[in-house]
Amino acid sequence: MYKITDGEYVKEGGELVSIEYIEALLQNVFLILSTQRGKFYPDKNFGSRIKDINKEPFEEYAAAYIRQALYDLDGVFVKGVEKDENEIKVSLTVNNDDREVVLPIENDI
Repeated sequence: MYKITDGEYVKEGGELVSIEYIEALLQNVFLILSTQRGKFYPDKNFGSRIKDINKEPFEEYAAAYIRQALYDLDGVFVKGVEKDENEIKVSLTVNNDDREVVLPIENDI
């Protein structure tokens, strides 16, 4: 598996940078959560509805939508969600290992 940053494969010395399985899984989580559910033509169930949240408590609604989006990923469990003015932090357990995915907040969230 290869590292992706800002939608581009990362190269070092002309070679693609390899990453471990869990890091690749976290990249997939970021991609799923960054994609608006229903906007990916090949799979209308791909993505999340985080951008649809317009009521409080934001963190509880976000956690529910994130769990829905990540339902098919084995070994990935949502522990919690925190929102501040610049980002949404998603605390996860991935194969019994605590991890975090940070989503930047766009103007429409």
